[in-house]
Amino acid sequence: MPVEGAHVTLWKAGPRTGYSQYCPGCYRDCGRTVQTGPNGVFTFHDIEDGLLFSVMVSADGYVPMETKRFDPLEFAGQVKVTKRGLLPADPFVVLKGRVVDEAGRPVAGAEISPRMFFWKEPDGRTTGSSSSGGEDIAYTREDGTFLMVLGRRCKAASFIITAPTLAPLYVKNAAVGEIEDDYVLRMGVTIRGRVVDESGTPIPGVQLVLAQQSRMIDTFIGKFEYAADNRGRFEIPNIPAFPTDERNHVARRQTINTQGEVVPVIEKNPTSERYWLVAHTDSLDGRGYTPRFEVFLDNEDTDVELGDLVPTKGVSIEGRVVLSDGNPIPEGMTIFATRPDNWDSQIYQLPPDGTFRFDHLPPNEELHISPSVKGYRVSRSHPSVEQNGFAIKGKLESSMTGFVLLLEPGKPERLDYQALTQEQLAAFNTLRVFESYKP
Repeated sequence: MPVEGAHVTLWKAGPRTGYSQYCPGCYRDCGRTVQTGPNGVFTFHDIEDGLLFSVMVSADGYVPMETKRFDPLEFAGQVKVTKRGLLPADPFVVLKGRVVDEAGRPVAGAEISPRMFFWKEPDGRTTGSSSSGGEDIAYTREDGTFLMVLGRRCKAASFIITAPTLAPLYVKNAAVGEIEDDYVLRMGVTIRGRVVDESGTPIPGVQLVLAQQSRMIDTFIGKFEYAADNRGRFEIPNIPAFPTDERNHVARRQTINTQGEVVPVIEKNPTSERYWLVAHTDSLDGRGYTPRFEVFLDNEDTDVELGDLVPTKGVSIEGRVVLSDGNPIPEGMTIFATRPDNWDSQIYQLPPDGTFRFDHLPPNEELHISPSVKGYRVSRSHPSVEQNGFAIKGKLESSMTGFVLLLEPGKPERLDYQALTQEQLAAFNTLRVFESYKP
């Protein structure tokens, strides 16, 4: 039986061929959502055809489900969802709430995306996880209400609420139980500007990305992406000046403290937010890169006019990925150059000899270069290895050639900080110029 009004979300992605260690939920199309029509049909337009996706489907009265290996080039089948049975009688296994706008009107179709769940262990300790073992997503009904069936008894949950034409909200440590709170989504701030070349000529169609400077797990709400129009103008709407503002929790009178105790909510003065704005380098068609533009939002009632963003020529790095066992690079492997503060990445397909080149990189800014070769990790003997073993971390003061990036067999492993000396720890936490591997 066709299900009308279901929400279908591109959840995660991976390369169609080859191998990649790039964050599965960080590809540009991830997070896009459409609703099914009267016949249950859904369509995504202009999807990256080099990727395979997992798709999350959620509908009122049905259990959310994730499908694997959704192929945008071939898929024309059916996604089957299962009707939800009776709700659990235990109120601590169901997260409930209602989403409204500033006028108190219910917001239908808002997405509830969990970030953390908290519970007490038998020994009294409060612990948590990004998953409860139950449902991973929910959407509000026409009356603005939502519910999410959890996989275990929880005391509290943190989640992000997003809805079209409204600013997202990060809800921290909302009490789970009998309470059914109202959460207010505001209009947010609109950020405007223009992308032009050095002569002042508008550059149409450039993709822009805005992201918070703080990446703390209890405040980060994700990235915002928009494209410039044919005059180079862009408007990025619904940006929250205060994404974790306690004033947005209208009915909530209880929360969970760090000891796992239910306590009254104490309203705090909202903390203003700082963002970085850049253009995706790949969308500038070889014109260079845009220096990161700091956007400081301290007033939710005033829009921001940034002026012109002008691409500039950057520096380059040219080198070779070398496997310590002497083998050639397998087919389909990749390497990424990423500006981690700005979600701006360039991707390069590695040939068998491992040679690569990245242009239009910003000088004196943190960069991560991440080789994705199945079965290998960045060698711990590489002087610029990043703490997780996925990448090398550093900066470029000028262009480099002849760079050697050594990989060794094994899976990336997080660095054991306790085993480091103070000198080694300081070196890992200092942004240094990239150093090539030298045998």
